Amino acid sequence: MNVANFLTLSRIFFSAVICTMLLFYHSPFVYFFCMLVFSIASLTDFLDGVIARKNGATDFGRIFDPVADKVLIFPVLLCFLKLSLVGVVPIILLLVREFVMSATRLELSKQNLKIEANVFGKIKTILQIFSIHIIMLHQIFFVSSYLKVSGVLLWLSVFFSWVSFFVVSFRKNIFFKKVYSRYNSETKNLFSSNPKRGFLIIFGVFLFIFLVWR
Repeated sequence: MNVANFLTLSRIFFSAVICTMLLFYHSPFVYFFCMLVFSIASLTDFLDGVIARKNGATDFGRIFDPVADKVLIFPVLLCFLKLSLVGVVPIILLLVREFVMSATRLELSKQNLKIEANVFGKIKTILQIFSIHIIMLHQIFFVSSYLKVSGVLLWLSVFFSWVSFFVVSFRKNIFFKKVYSRYNSETKNLFSSNPKRGFLIIFGVFLFIFLVWR
């Protein structure tokens, strides 16, 4: 395992540490510690990209780098949702976008195609990182305006995440012609062949979001 891949995997470990601390300890010192760890984890995202471009990216890195980014950010956001520090709507919109984008990547991989990162996706990630930092600063210094700023940044990340998705989709002319048609057909088959299972899946997704939100 090279250095870039090690840094990629370290983000998953950092995420587990942060979420454990956020859910069970709530002092300003804990939030400062979590912010420090999250800053280090965010820095590894930049460093592994630099190293990969210099030494050449591996198949492992291409697959797990975007996964590690999501594992770092989304569990932390879900912890904040549990603590009523973020709204449920932007979290749902971000999760839906990630599910749709993952389905698109999966379909393209079967056709030996890949989606390159674009500037809107990078802006989305940066906004989410800043939003998380500001929420932690709010929990350290208890400045109410920090939550408003973090909320604005989170909504901007929602906007840029969907812009990123549609830019990729229309640029490659893939989503509506290839991916959507296939997954729409599979969804219809799911409900027509086994309606009970289809509705149970949807109910399970909403139940999970409700329990986290609650």
